[in-house]
Amino acid sequence: MSDVFDFITERVSGGKLAVRVKNGQVRFADKCDPGSETSRKRLLKRLGDQLPELDTDDIEQRILQAADVPAPTQAKEDELPDPSEAGDATLAETPQAVRDDALRMLKSPDLIERVCRDIATVGVVGEHALALTVYLVGVSRLLAKPLAAIIQGGSSSGKSHVVETTSSMFPDEVKLMATDLTPNALYYLTPGSLRHRFVVGGERSRVEDDDRAEATRSLREMLSGGCLRKVLPVKNGDTIETKVIASQGPIAFIETTTLATIFEEDANRAILLASDDGERQTDAVVNAIAARYAGSTADAGVDQVLQLHHAAQRMLRRVEVVVPFAPAIASKMPKDRPEARRAIHQVMAAVQAIALLHQFQRTDNPQHGTVIEASLADYRCARTILAEPLARALGNALPDHVASFAEWLQATVQSQAFTVKSLQGRDGCRWSRASLYDLVKPLQGCGFLADAGMDGRSQMMRVAGPLPDLAVTWLPDPEAL
Repeated sequence: MSDVFDFITERVSGGKLAVRVKNGQVRFADKCDPGSETSRKRLLKRLGDQLPELDTDDIEQRILQAADVPAPTQAKEDELPDPSEAGDATLAETPQAVRDDALRMLKSPDLIERVCRDIATVGVVGEHALALTVYLVGVSRLLAKPLAAIIQGGSSSGKSHVVETTSSMFPDEVKLMATDLTPNALYYLTPGSLRHRFVVGGERSRVEDDDRAEATRSLREMLSGGCLRKVLPVKNGDTIETKVIASQGPIAFIETTTLATIFEEDANRAILLASDDGERQTDAVVNAIAARYAGSTADAGVDQVLQLHHAAQRMLRRVEVVVPFAPAIASKMPKDRPEARRAIHQVMAAVQAIALLHQFQRTDNPQHGTVIEASLADYRCARTILAEPLARALGNALPDHVASFAEWLQATVQSQAFTVKSLQGRDGCRWSRASLYDLVKPLQGCGFLADAGMDGRSQMMRVAGPLPDLAVTWLPDPEAL
């Protein structure tokens, strides 16, 4: 901050801090809650608008110092409860035959294929790659930097069913089912209870605005840094004291959404997956449901599968996974795209999760901290499930349900101009008006649709270009590594 400005702070009622900036005369005066980042940011924005020559980062540090806020302290790893302890106790009470079967599964050379078969057994029809990815997100909870994913798809496309059914294969103590997360929810859980947990969110709110962004900020910070710290003033009798609330991670996370576009700061921290709303998948699901009602299928074996996978998840340890071929993968990444910075983490975490699942095939007695190496087979599996998500992240590829809508739209309107409202009632239109408005936004953003003027108060559009190529991917073949 320039030396010609004087910065003055003073404690006022309610634990707030009055802030004044003088330069001969008072140039700025306001107050904020120093323990609230939102309150500080609002004040700093107003200050920056009025006095753009000031360094607002420096001002924020002065506010924190003036509030006498202590530096947050991170609890030592060995002082927090070990998340595996509850699972170890339950595993010890599990029948020996189940434990033996779980160990045989973890040592099986066709472990991934076995997981896919078991996912189908518990009730997921089709969606093999999507369901396997959800399972691996859950496994990644044991990594130092777990995976996070958001599944995009149209209403009734089955994305929530895939998440709920696949996550049922994880025991209760390793996951947190959270259909709705309030802004402060993660801060006030029992210290250590989020460490290496699989947090299963519900359907993402359709509202994408500044308030929603603030509501998901704590989740973004947990996904990025693996911990949360909240500094806030609390009343103690007649005095105000500053308290630090810390919540330790890391967490693996998954949620679903019908939105075609997601708040960028949230999308940057997650793999964007897509559910299949195509005709063939719908036919398979409808026939499976009909067979169940007709009594030609039964739930026999579901409980055994769940018990087996619960035991297997309790056996897994937080091993450290080294990826020796990581530099070779990085050399193929598109350096002109800043999104590559997050994509490299996602690829490596997926490879590590697959290797971690195979830990009993890499060492006889895995323990927390045991170092194992990822194999090219791990990468081959990761490449299979990430090819399309990364094509969407680093290219212009669209989520499957958006591409499906675009293909219908192209066949329906051809070269004619249209309004969103006029699409309803046309042959094959299965989308609500609200969904139609969501679907045209990414198509405008990628250049598939262009502005065609106005029809009264309604915007008109027309098809202006081809659909982006879904097959684009930069991931090298395993053989090339």
